[in-house]
Amino acid sequence: MVTVNDSKISFVWGSCFADHLWGDNQSAPMLWRKPPYVLEFNQQRAGSGSGALDFAWYRGQKSAFWRHYLGGQALGEVRGSDAWEALVPFRLLTYIPDVETDQGERIVIDTYGYELGVVVVLTVNAFKRASATLDQWVDRLSALRRDPVYLLDAGAGARTADIVQVMDAIAKSLRDQAYGGGGASVSSNDPISIANIVQATGGIPGVPVDAILQRYLHAVTAWPGNWKTAVLPTLGASPPFLPQRATNQLPNDALYAVGRSLAVWRPGLFAPPAPGAGKRRRHTLSCFGHNLSAAAAQAEYLRLIAVAYAAQSKLRDRLDSGRVRAVGARIDALLRGAGTTYRSDSVKQILTDKNSKEQVNALLALAGADPIS
Repeated sequence: MVTVNDSKISFVWGSCFADHLWGDNQSAPMLWRKPPYVLEFNQQRAGSGSGALDFAWYRGQKSAFWRHYLGGQALGEVRGSDAWEALVPFRLLTYIPDVETDQGERIVIDTYGYELGVVVVLTVNAFKRASATLDQWVDRLSALRRDPVYLLDAGAGARTADIVQVMDAIAKSLRDQAYGGGGASVSSNDPISIANIVQATGGIPGVPVDAILQRYLHAVTAWPGNWKTAVLPTLGASPPFLPQRATNQLPNDALYAVGRSLAVWRPGLFAPPAPGAGKRRRHTLSCFGHNLSAAAAQAEYLRLIAVAYAAQSKLRDRLDSGRVRAVGARIDALLRGAGTTYRSDSVKQILTDKNSKEQVNALLALAGADPIS
């Protein structure tokens, strides 16, 4: 029997807009144009940048996603002009509303500011130093995904909210404060979720996932109303079992994806470390989860540009054609795992969303790339 001792779930939500670049309201900083962006990025490298901003990655952290996304170069050596061409955001360190859960779980909120929008990653550390069954794990993650278990703007004016309301409120706050507000926007229709067991006992490395275990993984990705009776996809087939890199992979390992949700099952890593091994395995899964979240945020931003470009004539008329082709080229690279870029089928799941397939294909065509079939 598996006992969960540490678990995280991350939610990703984005909003794409452009009025701050050419609208009447020019009170917001014009950081989102190339010259000031490049200047700020290079000042951050020199240690003299704005205290309200930082790199998309945490300083001192070996972020595999951003390192691979940027061609394999050392993150400390990335130039502002290269970051701009690669559509790399800044992390916004202010403008974040207070958020709590009804059980007081630790929450970490990463907010990314881009040229044409914002993306929010909210991570709840559920069952920290706990002893939870998989049934309890599913029930709590389901509540965090579906129910109004959050307190937004904690204090006298706090209100309860579900995750969609929380993420949308954070995104709107960021837009108001960092972009001067504005008009139309295109937002995520539902949050991406990434469930990750960081430490547990009882999982047996090397034993393939069976139908019983699949039901738990399906419950925290498909989010069925009654997960105990839901009809399951074919066991072991892709999708929902995504292909994985062979490095350190065991037959029991699984990346299980349904729609825009992903669950990580790696008993070879979340099992207690051998005597004298320290906390390296727990650290490995935490880093893996962070990379998956960063990749999901970047993929969602690129996808939303495609949706906004199709829906907003002003954006089509005024956005530089070279910039649009650059978005299409980045989407193509992530879909193909080209060059040294980050490779994960979870990213492909986001970019091939059936609700935006036509719009994404339009940008791929502009970049001269093959469409999604």
